[in-house]
Amino acid sequence: MNNSPIVKAICPLYNFEISEVIFGDYTREEGLARLKALGKRLELGFEILKDVRIRRIKKEDIERVKVLRFYDQHIGILHKTTSRTYVIEVLQKQQDVYQAQLKINNMLLAMRLYQASDIFCKVIWWEMESDVKTITILDSRLPELMGHPYFIEIDKVEEIRKMAKRIDKIDFGKRVSFRIACERFSRYYEEHREDEKIIDCMIAFEALFLKGKTATANTGQFIGLGCSMLLGRSDEEREEINKFLVEAYKIRNRIVHGSEFVTPIKLNNKTYEIYEFVFQLQKYLRESIEKLI
Repeated sequence: MNNSPIVKAICPLYNFEISEVIFGDYTREEGLARLKALGKRLELGFEILKDVRIRRIKKEDIERVKVLRFYDQHIGILHKTTSRTYVIEVLQKQQDVYQAQLKINNMLLAMRLYQASDIFCKVIWWEMESDVKTITILDSRLPELMGHPYFIEIDKVEEIRKMAKRIDKIDFGKRVSFRIACERFSRYYEEHREDEKIIDCMIAFEALFLKGKTATANTGQFIGLGCSMLLGRSDEEREEINKFLVEAYKIRNRIVHGSEFVTPIKLNNKTYEIYEFVFQLQKYLRESIEKLI
């Protein structure tokens, strides 16, 4: 960037952690020195894209936010931001809420596609010349149960960078159906009910495989066939995926039309509790999106 004023958009990541363990046969002094160096490395962070990085939060970040009047209004969500919290940091020449959220959303998409774990972003604040100017609350709610923690080794951060670069190259303006699928995939993580997660996933599958065409009575079979051909590595696996997606679409129809569906769900010689069924559905969706990038 040139000499224009720098604005930092900072977004805490909840339910995310990078390994801070060191291995080796060290003396106590050597071990402490290595831990200290690791701490500095994590505070410096990892550049994922140009002007976008993941880093561990600094004490001064939290202190700056506390001076804002918005802090007391949303103290619940912000109090979950601790010294062990990591953040996405976006550098800008001026405060641009849309562009900052776009980059943060694409970063979250990359992280969620790389690893099937629950990770959340609920608040963004802007710093300019070491002074917090404003704060944006995206959603003041965090799930009571955070789900699968997003834990990653330092040497695997490079995989997030690779995924983020793939996403950064996508022209979502031209690939509208793919954009809708990604948006619904991301929305899945913000839902608090399993039935709403099923709806999000199936809308995403419709976007991926129908690509804007009107749904028909055979839509479930069409999605099941498309996904099974995309992901299945054997006839047996393709048949299993196909049956699963056909059943998922039937359940989706029951939900949106106000009908009940029976749980647990028995399918492919397996018995799924609703949360297990939803997790498997999300897995097929995640793998489909990753394949079609």
